Amino acid sequence: MRGIKYMPRKRIDNRMVSRGRSVHSLRRFTIVFLLGCALVLGMIFSGWGRWKQREIVYRFNRLQSRVEVLLETRKRLIMELSRLKAPERISSIAKEELGMVEPALERIHPVREAEDSLPETARLESEAEVLAERSEGR
Repeated sequence: MRGIKYMPRKRIDNRMVSRGRSVHSLRRFTIVFLLGCALVLGMIFSGWGRWKQREIVYRFNRLQSRVEVLLETRKRLIMELSRLKAPERISSIAKEELGMVEPALERIHPVREAEDSLPETARLESEAEVLAERSEGR
């Protein structure tokens, strides 16, 4: 055993070794940490803005489709109203369902509005107009 030498293994305990703090490494760590935080915050705010924009677009599309539905409903209701207001329909309902008949021509008397039924201001205005016409005629 000539070439092999046995050396006992020496156990090294580094628990007691302490290094001094480097000011440069602390600054570097602080700068990297702040840049990382700024990057993360930038990504959060960028994502929030896009998310909010997408939410607004979806809401706008929902409202626009609702407006289209309401416009169709409005158009349908206007058509139904014009159908219900048709004079032919009203006349047929009056004759068939209510049993009404058209009056004879001799029973129709045109009504002229009496001067006594006018309010006081309208009567004064009409009298002023009559006086103005008379004065212009002289």
